[in-house]
Amino acid sequence: MSEFLSGNQWWKFRWWKRNYSIILVVLFALLLRLWAVWQLPMDADEPVYLKAGNDYAEFIKAGDVREIINYEYNREHPALVKLLYSIPYMFIDSTFGSNLDLTINRLQSVLFGVGSVFLLATIDPLAGLFLAFHTMTIKYTSEVYLESLPLLAILGCVFAFRKAQRGQMKWLWISAALLGVASASKYTYLMIVMTLAYLWIKDKGIPWKYLVAFTVLSVSVFYILNPTLWTDPFHRFLDSFLFHASYSQSIAVQTAKYPWYQPILWISNEVPWHPQVFFFFGSDIFIFWLTILGFQKSWKDQPWTLFWFISCLAILLVWPTKWPQYSLILTVPMCLISSHFIRNAIEWAVRKESYWDYLKEMLPVPPKAFWIILILLTVAVITGKVNYEVQMAMLRRGWMSIAEVVTPLPSNSVRDIQIGQDGSVVLATSNGVARWIPDGSSPWGDHPVWYSSSNSGLPGNDVYAIHQDESGNWWVGTSDGLGVFDGSNWTKYRSADYGLAAAKILTIAEESNGAIWIGTVTGASRWDGVEWKAYTSENSLMDDTVYAIEIEPTVQGDIVWFGQNGGISKFNQESNQWSYDQFSSLDIDPGGITVMYHDSQDRMLVGTVSGGLGIWENEQWTFFRASNSPIPLNHITAIHESAPGQYWLGLAYPSEPGGILAYFSDGEWIQYTTKNSGFLGSEPTAIVQDDQGRVWIGMAANGVNIFDVNKQSMEEKK
Repeated sequence: MSEFLSGNQWWKFRWWKRNYSIILVVLFALLLRLWAVWQLPMDADEPVYLKAGNDYAEFIKAGDVREIINYEYNREHPALVKLLYSIPYMFIDSTFGSNLDLTINRLQSVLFGVGSVFLLATIDPLAGLFLAFHTMTIKYTSEVYLESLPLLAILGCVFAFRKAQRGQMKWLWISAALLGVASASKYTYLMIVMTLAYLWIKDKGIPWKYLVAFTVLSVSVFYILNPTLWTDPFHRFLDSFLFHASYSQSIAVQTAKYPWYQPILWISNEVPWHPQVFFFFGSDIFIFWLTILGFQKSWKDQPWTLFWFISCLAILLVWPTKWPQYSLILTVPMCLISSHFIRNAIEWAVRKESYWDYLKEMLPVPPKAFWIILILLTVAVITGKVNYEVQMAMLRRGWMSIAEVVTPLPSNSVRDIQIGQDGSVVLATSNGVARWIPDGSSPWGDHPVWYSSSNSGLPGNDVYAIHQDESGNWWVGTSDGLGVFDGSNWTKYRSADYGLAAAKILTIAEESNGAIWIGTVTGASRWDGVEWKAYTSENSLMDDTVYAIEIEPTVQGDIVWFGQNGGISKFNQESNQWSYDQFSSLDIDPGGITVMYHDSQDRMLVGTVSGGLGIWENEQWTFFRASNSPIPLNHITAIHESAPGQYWLGLAYPSEPGGILAYFSDGEWIQYTTKNSGFLGSEPTAIVQDDQGRVWIGMAANGVNIFDVNKQSMEEKK
């Protein structure tokens, strides 16, 4: 549009050309997707496609066509996009943490994603602008997913088909080839065939014989670009189709528990994750409601766009798998319907203005100075916001976040994290246990495992504590009892087995001789390998609630520490005696002992709810609180010593959700918050360090943060 309004409008933009709009839209699309490439954490399926790309690269370098054809991994999806993802591996050898392969392949997605915006903008610049700012589309066309290429292909396919219907038959072959490309990229995009059929039925501008040739060409391209079909196309395509049918009943889909109308939620809201990435105004909600408002006008003027939207949405509503990336097939028709509605609304307003001259009478014509000032202020605000976000992005270097839905994490409520003897990371969550072995591609590796009460011998899904004993067995404390996993079989213990009134287990610890202690809200119990023995306030403990248990090894024997409401109960195995530290005698109201940690200097560090950090050294207690030390908060939720004298603390706010991660070494304190780092700001519940030196932080509500300390200088950490 060369003018915003026409007729007796009160301002005009005669200098603006259509090509300027297209260039500006494409520039927006490119910048937003490059930002997403830089800032988005690794998503659930990205390691899958990276591994496939890496494997294909090895086959190609070896010239092994047979291996390419018979490759079994991720066969449920066609090979084309994964073959494209093999390109970086021809030249680089990337490992988990370097992310070079991730970045390069994300840029491949951006190339096709921006191509979709460009193609749509050449047809309708406003629709292209909507697509450029659509956050769900930005996300999945900026990650190593399968969406970018087929999205571009079906867009080109439809518009080439419409050109062919107007008599330009050469476009029919382009449309057929693009349909083949789309189907060789991801089967989901074959839904566009319904829209093509509707276009042909409504306006038979293409003879039957050409339609047959169209089908033959598209199937041929699909076959050529999908090597897995070369030797047995019928059965392998059928196997892939049946896989998707069975996958819809899989544990992953059932765990998500999405309602049948979830696709509507995806298209009616902006991306609900990654607020640091999508800080700008997205078009998702806007175009959803414009699509609803534009139903009638689109059905009258361009019904094929409405048919595209409704037919594909109907399939997504019926299909049991409701992953968010599936919704991208709906974004193009939504953008077109929204744009059509706005243009018609403007034309209606112009007609009214031409007759009544409302604006001319009510508003003065702004002077040029007004526009200059407005433009300068807008540029200043945008520049300031972008500068701030870039600075925050720099502070987030070295940080990775892992959240439910977009990763294999079964819940955002993480209660405990342990590093296994094999280097695996095991996470206790409110929805079972996740076990990951980080590899060269991702923190959760190739085959993340999820244990729940429905697929294992876990007594319950609400998990609070985990521990691996010296023999390699995993002890899992849940709200419904204790599960022990030896790698093959599970053993369950209920409250009656360990002799306590409550089944809920809050903490697990192991003595030097291999005996296992559990702590509950009704006491503690010890397993000596043969039987359980319960300890309560009636026979030993200060009170019945045991929040934490820690073992202090000594030459004479272990001392078992029990963190309770008012202080510490201790059991000396050598003397078989109990002793107690009542913190009220020290004028400290702990509010409960949350965590204990025996450090490399043979000190016991104790975290409390309201009394700060207590340190037991030289047979006496010293407490550090916000009032007498640099410690930022008095509620300590997690403690970990990453190296001798280097401590990580999780701290929680006293009267509101959230918390702080703190680091202490050589008298220096560093606080990590949402304003100076990639820490997500939830209450830290567990802190461990893996074999590569990365710090894993489990949080009460925001999943997991991983911090690679080596990627930030000390100045950036402060």
